Parts: sequence; structure tokens; C-alpha cells
Amino acid sequence: MVKRSVVFLSWCCIGAALSYAALYVFTPYGLALIAASVAAGALIPAIGGRRWPETLGLLGGPGAFCLVVANDAGDPRPWSVAGGAFLAMALLAYLALVRARSARDA
Repeated sequence: MVKRSVVFLSWCCIGAALSYAALYVFTPYGLALIAASVAAGALIPAIGGRRWPETLGLLGGPGAFCLVVANDAGDPRPWSVAGGAFLAMALLAYLALVRARSARDA
């Protein structure tokens, strides 16, 4: 389970980097960040021969990015709510799918 959690967090970091890159998508910096994120995603191991449901971490990435923005925003409430919602949605979906997979494999 620890390996799966680390892979989920790795996907979450890639999602946060892609969220940041979306702000600069039409610049060379943004394109380089997108390319680096895609390359990093290709290097993440597939546990058990599959990448699902760990790739749900990509959904948590924008949430983490919103929480970082909320730290510097004048009114952090909307950023915190959006970030918390994205992270909660990704984490709850991941936990539900892992539980379903465990029940099916047992």
C-alpha cells in the first residue's frame, strides 16, 4: 500500500506541475514544463501492470496548486475551497477504487 501511495503522490505532483504549465502554455517555458511532466509520467512505475487508480493523483494536482496559490492570495477562501475540493475528490475516488480492487482480488 505504501508503494501505491507514493505513486499516487507522484501523479499528484505531476498534476500540479501541469496545472502550473497551463498558465504558460503558449511560452517556451510552459511547453518545456509540459514535456518534462509527460516524461516524468512515463517514468512512474506501473504497479501490478496497471497505472489505474494511481493516476487519479493527476486530479489532485490542481488542488495542490490551488492551495499553494491560496497561501499568497489576498482572499484565500475561494482558492482553498477549490483546492480542498479537488484534493478530496481525488483522494476519495482513489481510496474507493483501491478498496474495490482489494475486495475483488481477495
